[in-house]
Amino acid sequence: MNGTALIEEFRDLSQDLNEPYLWDDTFVLGKLNEAEREAADRARLLFDDATVTVVDIAVTAGTAKYATSPLILDIERAFWVVSDEATPLHLYDRHELDRLRDDWRTESDTPTGLVWDGVNVTLNRVPLVDGTIHLEVHRLPATSFTASTSPEIPTIHHTELVSWALFRAFSVPDADGANPELAGVYLGRFERYFGRKRGANLRRSQRANKPHVNKTWW
Repeated sequence: MNGTALIEEFRDLSQDLNEPYLWDDTFVLGKLNEAEREAADRARLLFDDATVTVVDIAVTAGTAKYATSPLILDIERAFWVVSDEATPLHLYDRHELDRLRDDWRTESDTPTGLVWDGVNVTLNRVPLVDGTIHLEVHRLPATSFTASTSPEIPTIHHTELVSWALFRAFSVPDADGANPELAGVYLGRFERYFGRKRGANLRRSQRANKPHVNKTWW
């Protein structure tokens, strides 16, 4: 479904059918895009191992820390790539690395793992040669969809985005269309389909508790 079809679905369900609309097309389209981002986050709908600007990080010898794409929600796997040879990297947290070896921040050698804080990745050893960190990730949509284009998440989920837009519309305070009861109904529907939003503490905990391999040596 494209943006126009989703706006029409919104208007049918909200009975906002006649101009001047209570919620104009720009408002509705904005909330539908917000819904896609929420859905991709909650349900991990967009796996990516191919978009170079998202999953590949150029590494310079002597530098261990690099910014990651703001689209990334989770890193599932990581690889150290040199001369087209890819070696898996373990996903650690800082506490684990400190427990294993307290000089990991300054030791120069071939990286065998990395830590991700949600903004940057840091290799567990300062690389001796140039290379690439290749990631397999779940991410947010790369661009916003328009009236003539479609959401990036799979088509089967598109109509459920309307529930979020209705929740947001009926939640606008002091507006003619404000309806807290209906807002709660549509938020509940959206959350039953895509899941509840993770808080900051849960996100941090999940990053810190990725499965670790070979915990006694590296």
